[in-house]
Amino acid sequence: MLPTGLVTFLMTDVEGSTRLWEAHPEEMVGVIERHTDIMEAAVGDRGVLIRSKGEGDSTFSVFVDATDALHAIVEAQRAIHAEEWPEGIELRVRAALYSGEAAIREGDYFGAAPNRCSRLRGVAHGGQTVCSETTADLIAGRCPPDVALHDLGLHRLRDIARAERIFQVGHPELPGDFPPLNSLGVRHNLPARRSTFVGREQDLIAVMKYLERDRLVTVTGIGGCGKTRLALEVASELLDGFPDGVFFADLSPVTDPHVVGGTVAAAVGFERMALGTGSGRPSGELVDFLSTREALLVIDNCEHVIDACAQLIDEILERCPGVLMLATSREALELDGERTYPLAPLTTPDDDMPEASDAVRLFEERAALARPDFVVSRDNVGDIAEICRRVDGLPLAIELAAAHVSHLAPRQILERLDDRFRLLAGGRRRTQRQQTLHATLEWGHDLLTDDERAAFRALAAFPGTFSFDAADAVCGGLPTLELLRSLVAKSLVVTEEEAERQRYRLLETVRVYADGKLHEAGEHELVRQRHRDFFLRWAEAIPTELTFLDPDGDIRRERHNMRAALLWSEQEDRPDLIGRLAGTMSSLWAADIRDGRRWLTRAAEAADELDYEARVRLLTVAAYVAVLAIQAQDGKLAEQAVEASDGRPGMWSSLAHSLLCLNRGIRFFISKTPSYAEEVRHLGQRAVELATEPISRGLAWFFYGQSLVLLDDYDDAIAGLEKGSREDVPGGDMSTISLAMVAGLQHIMGRHDEALATSEQVIERTRRHTTSGLWAWGVYSSLPYPLELAQRGRHQEAMAFMRDLLEQGPTLRTPGIMNSVIVVLAAMAALRGDDANARVLLEYVGAALFNGGLRTPIDLALLTHYQGIVNPKTDAQAGELRERGSSMSMDDAVALGLSS
Repeated sequence: MLPTGLVTFLMTDVEGSTRLWEAHPEEMVGVIERHTDIMEAAVGDRGVLIRSKGEGDSTFSVFVDATDALHAIVEAQRAIHAEEWPEGIELRVRAALYSGEAAIREGDYFGAAPNRCSRLRGVAHGGQTVCSETTADLIAGRCPPDVALHDLGLHRLRDIARAERIFQVGHPELPGDFPPLNSLGVRHNLPARRSTFVGREQDLIAVMKYLERDRLVTVTGIGGCGKTRLALEVASELLDGFPDGVFFADLSPVTDPHVVGGTVAAAVGFERMALGTGSGRPSGELVDFLSTREALLVIDNCEHVIDACAQLIDEILERCPGVLMLATSREALELDGERTYPLAPLTTPDDDMPEASDAVRLFEERAALARPDFVVSRDNVGDIAEICRRVDGLPLAIELAAAHVSHLAPRQILERLDDRFRLLAGGRRRTQRQQTLHATLEWGHDLLTDDERAAFRALAAFPGTFSFDAADAVCGGLPTLELLRSLVAKSLVVTEEEAERQRYRLLETVRVYADGKLHEAGEHELVRQRHRDFFLRWAEAIPTELTFLDPDGDIRRERHNMRAALLWSEQEDRPDLIGRLAGTMSSLWAADIRDGRRWLTRAAEAADELDYEARVRLLTVAAYVAVLAIQAQDGKLAEQAVEASDGRPGMWSSLAHSLLCLNRGIRFFISKTPSYAEEVRHLGQRAVELATEPISRGLAWFFYGQSLVLLDDYDDAIAGLEKGSREDVPGGDMSTISLAMVAGLQHIMGRHDEALATSEQVIERTRRHTTSGLWAWGVYSSLPYPLELAQRGRHQEAMAFMRDLLEQGPTLRTPGIMNSVIVVLAAMAALRGDDANARVLLEYVGAALFNGGLRTPIDLALLTHYQGIVNPKTDAQAGELRERGSSMSMDDAVALGLSS
């Protein structure tokens, strides 16, 4: 009897079977029979093997338990991989697991689930086994210890609208390095479509054709004409044409030109950069990342930071030949090679067939969102057509008008428009269409109650999304919840889900209009102060230890509001408030070191005006950011922070001592001055003593252990790092890194059994903490494991692990993380006897580490260890290898390390 209900389907087929049959017709009879026998044995009693319907090279099995299906295919693939096939025949079987509801008709399965399984199998390569997200969820926690699931991301399958998240089944005895899946999908961050794309077909075609010839296309037009929506539709249509991705950066919340680069970099994947990952210049990291890739970058809402946008785009065009740029702005960027595309309003309806016009269709679709039973009819089409004409076909104006059908008939909407639009006289610098849009917003604003207007203009203080509590604070005693609901219903405020929390946002055009009303009411200063005071209270109320690592992303979620609060404090010439705010933003400065140093330097002017807690926090965060930037003055800043801490227990006092401890360790490593070594031990122990909570104790041991590495005291370093590897640190990242460092030191000391056990523990922790979002730390934590595999002669397995590791996540190849990777690749080359390439890689990374790419002292320890093992035979050879290493790029070094 065939299983029903929730089942797991397993489908396999032989890659290139037609070619094999033509080349080896006699041998293939036995090969296919053996393949079928292997599948029958693997399925056994675990499931039901359904006989092929004429395709002897494919199988179809069904399992009640997804884990049984996993065991069966792993066992089958291992047997197929180990089988000695006839000469000239290499049997490569691709397989797919898909879980879904079983539907049976006339004794056979049919419906969506087996169809999806077939499509899933079709994107795999020979020898590769993939599974759906549902199957992965069913298997979670029950995988055999030697089986792993690797997330390959979202992919679109042929004839299936919904994207599928796909996982690859991995096993040490099976190949793990495959080309990209043969799916329709590519990596992107495009927001999900919230509404249909109405009209603009000709505009869509035109912009796509321009991008075939020009590397920069800027869609221009007034606010509300649909530039963003068109750009997103173009990007969606071109997904398949860019193997390295399509990325969308929304600059509408940005108020500071200095953070344009960081915002665009974040859209590409640079969400958060870890300790010592590089220069702290997100735009530089972004250009380096894109320089060898084929991608489409969409930059939206450039007009208010146009000079910064133009500079960044010009640099990308200059250094990234495979990248195309699509920008939206109210004016051209005026760059060489720029193709502008002025976006006109939608065509207004004619009298013959008004219902066929794009403008009327847009009104109908958006009106149905406000009132589901709304339809265009013979009775109302004339009024709707006239509304569209009166607003010149501007999409935003049409949508705002359509939102009112919940309480007004089209004729009533038209009457109010007629009244408000009788005179459209505006400023001399406005175009007629800008006057029309402004008048439409004026009309919508006039329909609000007094309280709705007050709340609406107060919300202009938020440059990005905001919470209800923040809205309540700036609205100053108004019934905020009721007013927010009303403004959302009128499409003046939109809702967004972030981290399972309801947040709100004003569309940028609407926000600019609301800000004008705020100034007209004379409430600008009052509301900005309420906004700044709320976020200052909010940030300072977060437990001190949580603001540093920001494990739940609370500070990062409010980054636009925090920066707006900084800017307002700067305009008020309040460096004391800048210091209090900037001291809580260490997680933001880790991603944008240059901007962090700018604000922290400004705040340091008023450090003496702050109370004890704020002063120590400010100076310590400044010292921390200096360490990230690898600046010599980090020692001076750390000294100031230690002095300000006055030896009192607490997070910031402990961290200040830790940072000064690390500085003294680096000085000892360079000079070998004994007094520095004494300071390291004193400061490290003092940092531990001053720590008051698990996270600060973990950080104290984390930095102290690294400092002891610089003293060549590996035993005490391991003891310190093990104490810093406790799992009660929020987020799990720092404790996992501590343990990874222990594994690296154990490897250097020749304690390989311990190193392997520790590295396996690190891998397990890394898997448990995959939601932390810190990809770079995850990669670094995983490096000791392939090193130990190579130590045991398991070179292919180690190399497959490294390749897979670098293909996961956003693959952000920043100098810090990649130098750590190259050190390990050099060590792996030495362990397999490839001394020449090992030395070249060591020469490259030796210079790179000391030129600003140092991640941790463990990198230096590994480098020194293997420099002592791999020695050129002659001076001439040494010079040749040194020259090769010094002339390589980072990508060249990685490619060389992965080539064997």
